[in-house]
Amino acid sequence: MATLGQSSFVGFAMTAQPEAAAAFYRDILGLRLVEESEYALVFDSRGVRLRLQKVDEVPEPAATTIGWEVDDIESAVKALCEKGVVFERFAGLEQDDLGVWSPPSGARVAWFRDPDGNRLSLSEAPPIQGDPYDRGMATRRAVLGDAHVDAAEESKTPFDADFQRFIVETAWAGVWSRPNLTRRERSMITLALLAGLGHHAELALHLRAAANTGASPDDVREAFLHVAAYAGVPAANRAFQIAKATYKAMEAAS
Repeated sequence: MATLGQSSFVGFAMTAQPEAAAAFYRDILGLRLVEESEYALVFDSRGVRLRLQKVDEVPEPAATTIGWEVDDIESAVKALCEKGVVFERFAGLEQDDLGVWSPPSGARVAWFRDPDGNRLSLSEAPPIQGDPYDRGMATRRAVLGDAHVDAAEESKTPFDADFQRFIVETAWAGVWSRPNLTRRERSMITLALLAGLGHHAELALHLRAAANTGASPDDVREAFLHVAAYAGVPAANRAFQIAKATYKAMEAAS
C-alpha cells in the first residue's frame, strides 16, 4: 500500500457564499475552478485541489485555514491589494507597511480573508543560507537516501572528489535546494529528462528516490507520457520498462 505522502493532497475549507467565493478564488486569487456541484466548489492550485464545502454558516476560524508559499511576498501582497484585498494586522506582531510579519526564522508571512471569513495566508521561505556543500548534501540525502549517499561517499577517491563536490554544490545545492519548485515537481522533471536522454542508470536511481519526494507512480506515468509526446515513443517505452522493473524490485524488498 502506498503511503499518503505519495498520494494526491486535497485541501478543505467551507463557504456559505459560493458565488462570492467562486469569484474571489477564481478572479482575485487566480485559481482554476474545475468543478461545481450542489455540495462544493473545487479549485486547482498548481496541481493541488482545494475543495470549498457548501454550508449554511462558516464558523470564525481559530487559525489560518489555507496558505500559499510565494517567491516574492511583497509583489504578491501588492498585486492582491490592487484587487481590493485587505491584509490583516494583529496586536503584538511587528508587521511592515504591507502587513507582512517577519518571524525570527527569516520567513515572511501575511494574512487576509476570503468572502466567508476563512483566514488565508501568503508566506515567503527564509533565504537559503549556509555552506553550499552542506546544504546540497542535506538535500541529496533527503532525496536519494542515506544508504545511497553513504555508498557514493565511500567509493569516492581523490580522482573524482572535485567532480563529486561539483555535483553536490551545483545540482543539489544550486538546483534541487531552490524553493521555487517542490521536490515532487523536481523529481518529475528529472525523471522526464533522464528518460528522454536515455540515462537509464540514473533513471532507475531517481525512480527509487521518488519514494522520498512524493512523486507517485501516477505522477511518473504522466511524466513518461510527456516523454512519449516530446522525446519519442521508444524513449518512453524503455522508461516504462525500467519503471516497472524498479517498482517490482522495490515491492519485493519491502
